[in-house]
Amino acid sequence: ISLWSLGWRLFEGTKSMVQISLTAPPLVPWHAGAAFLSVTLPAVFVLLVTYSVLRMHDPEARFALVCCASALVNPIAWTHYGLLAIPAMIWLWIRLSAHGFPKSATYAALGVTTMLYIRSTQLHDLALRASGQLPALGQSIAVPFAASLVTLTPLVTLLALMYLVWRVD
Repeated sequence: ISLWSLGWRLFEGTKSMVQISLTAPPLVPWHAGAAFLSVTLPAVFVLLVTYSVLRMHDPEARFALVCCASALVNPIAWTHYGLLAIPAMIWLWIRLSAHGFPKSATYAALGVTTMLYIRSTQLHDLALRASGQLPALGQSIAVPFAASLVTLTPLVTLLALMYLVWRVD
């Protein structure tokens, strides 16, 4: 779920030397672009989060936003880093309750809360189904680039949670 991995996913593909997992080709093979984006994207993200935090009113909302951001800017971040979203979820639900659960924000919060409970194995199975392949035990499986995008769900979910916290504040 690390932002550092996006450049490599886009321009080098997905593969693991350590674990048995999905492999996917790059969208466009470009090694220099992978290295550049992998350094630039987290740096720009930290600047945007810092700017947003300085403009926010509630100190608890600031903390919630930074907790989520910290999961995304770690160079190595596994799906269990989503636990850092707990303060943001708690803050969000408390604020929604205080405002009488406005419909659109509450539906969005329900969606984000639900998405945080999806396991990485379920995402891998979904990617396999999207590519028309059956799971195989003990081996890495190659899937098309588009199918591999399903595994970015935790990253997108944390970004959506950050947006909700910022918006509700």
